[in-house]
Amino acid sequence: MPNTYERFKQWSRYLLYGGCAMAALQLTVSAQEAKVDPVTDALLQNPPAQSWLSWRGGPDSWGYSPLGQINRENVSELRLVWSWAMDDTGPGEAAPLVHEGVLFLPNPGGVIQAFDAAKGDLLWEYRPDNSDDAVARSGPQKNIAIYGERVFATTENASILALDIHDGHLLWETAVADPALGYTYTAGPIVADGVLVSCINGCLFYKDDVCFITGHDPDSGEELWRTSTVARPGEPGGDS
Repeated sequence: MPNTYERFKQWSRYLLYGGCAMAALQLTVSAQEAKVDPVTDALLQNPPAQSWLSWRGGPDSWGYSPLGQINRENVSELRLVWSWAMDDTGPGEAAPLVHEGVLFLPNPGGVIQAFDAAKGDLLWEYRPDNSDDAVARSGPQKNIAIYGERVFATTENASILALDIHDGHLLWETAVADPALGYTYTAGPIVADGVLVSCINGCLFYKDDVCFITGHDPDSGEELWRTSTVARPGEPGGDS
């Protein structure tokens, strides 16, 4: 089995015009640093037109770019400029993010990569150890988040992690629930007023518990609050 760097050298890369749009053993391949400024609350609320800082582009979640360079008259002129072979270790519904010319891409299996969006060059790669069956039982990782100088992701093992936005090394990982009970994540986190917010999955498996939404400190991963999606006994609505 070739290692990550050998695979990186073997993967063919082609150029794609307008292409916007991966923690045990963690492997990060850094070809070079992603030289970007921190992502602030102001940027998330009013993202530059050339950026894609949230899952659906901006806080309105419209999913449309305000850029007008590509239009009805010239869209037929689009040509392949570069492409990249993503991991094929599981299903994928990846939503990349773009910040100051760097594209951040979640792959199946918890792999996260950063690219030069114009050239397609790999800047860094984070690759977790997926030695258990969590990947097989979970769905695709749909999105990641960026805030400050960190890239945030949820995992198949029901944890949240933060990577350094410049070189991809792991800064912290926080276990949120027990994956042995069927808890997992398929959707990544979002950032709201400086809080990292995520919603756990896994309630299709019976357990004496409920699913929930949590808020975390983006600097440390500390859980700040937890809200049940179905009220527990003793909580408002829990007696209905």
